[in-house]
Amino acid sequence: MMCAGFGFPQSLTDLWAAIVGRHRWSCFYALDGETPVGTGAMFASGSIAWLGGGTTVPSFRNRGAQKALIQARVQEGADHGVSTFVVETEVPSADKPNISNANLAKMGFVHTYNRSNFLL
Repeated sequence: MMCAGFGFPQSLTDLWAAIVGRHRWSCFYALDGETPVGTGAMFASGSIAWLGGGTTVPSFRNRGAQKALIQARVQEGADHGVSTFVVETEVPSADKPNISNANLAKMGFVHTYNRSNFLL
């Protein structure tokens, strides 16, 4: 699901699958009926957690899966003493809106800074 949602090559499946069940990692998935449609991960250490890997299979987008996955990860973290959550997403622009960014804002996340990404 993660590779399909992000458009990653299938060769990265084993990399993402390797975090499932690892210490400090929590992995989540969303269902549409009995069909898995979205993913989300959280790495927590003490009172801080990183949320990542949040994506939905394209044919199931705009049905609320990511909002539910954000909420589930925040709740899981809070239940284990996390008080600070961090996450990154692409910066939206007038030409290219970003639904992930909008979902995070709706869930109470506040934009802090922009980070430049470089390609080799």
